[in-house]
Amino acid sequence: FGAVLAIAIVTLWIARHQLALVARQMVGRGRAEEPVGRYLPYWLAGWGLVACVIVLIGWLVAAGASVMGAVVLVGVIGMVYFVLARVVAETGLLYVLLPVVPTRAWLYAGELAGARTTLGSIFFSNYLFGMLLHDTREASPVFMTHALRVADEQAYSGHRTWRSAVAFTGCLVLALVVAVVVSGASTLYAHYSYASSVDQAQEQPIGSWGSWSMPRAFALDDTAQYMPPRDGPVERHSRMGHFGTGVGMTGLLAFFNLRFAAWPLHPVGYLLAMSWGTRQIWFSIFLGWLAKSLIVNYGGPRL
Repeated sequence: FGAVLAIAIVTLWIARHQLALVARQMVGRGRAEEPVGRYLPYWLAGWGLVACVIVLIGWLVAAGASVMGAVVLVGVIGMVYFVLARVVAETGLLYVLLPVVPTRAWLYAGELAGARTTLGSIFFSNYLFGMLLHDTREASPVFMTHALRVADEQAYSGHRTWRSAVAFTGCLVLALVVAVVVSGASTLYAHYSYASSVDQAQEQPIGSWGSWSMPRAFALDDTAQYMPPRDGPVERHSRMGHFGTGVGMTGLLAFFNLRFAAWPLHPVGYLLAMSWGTRQIWFSIFLGWLAKSLIVNYGGPRL
């Protein structure tokens, strides 16, 4: 959690001039020479984000979360996807997991200031962690960013306004709509038409992880740890010590990475070192690094 927070802060600092440009255009104070957005008007993208956040918070409050619990949950989900897009864009890694549990925010707040939230907020934090954050291998912010980057280089490199890319932007929106409709309809059809899978495993119920295992493990069992008189999981380590180490180490590595071109240690390495995804592919990463280093060092750019 601390490492992801540190990279989010550093990324916002790197993007501060672009974010200030968008903010100026949102309030109608843009300058004549400024770009106005290649795929959407910056003011529309900015206010669209604000509107979506308000809708998300409103839905959570209507469903049973507290206002502050909903704000924190939406903030944590947004932070994770923001950092995920940055990590994949910068490193090219195909298998990035950032399983940040939103309820950790309340554990740290409790340690620092005695802050607490409602059981409803804890439930939705755990439930949406299982749905959206536990496995971030297939996340739309990453693929959307890639699509925009490819379009930047291949189709719209010389364009300064969003009007010439309306058809492309419409195709992105259409792809999202079709994906939601097709995946939702096919999932409902399979679950309500078959009692078990028709393969050799004969899994029952179909999709047991999403339909039973995940809701039980994360939404129910983890939430039960916060039911009075308990106020969260019992842990032997220092929560603030671990959180502070994540923030400090990642922030320090990010600082040196930005200041010195020859600095060899990337903060993403520290962020992902102990994640489940990296444990599956670390040897492949090592082989790629070794091959690249040998070719460049002994064969030079020509080889």
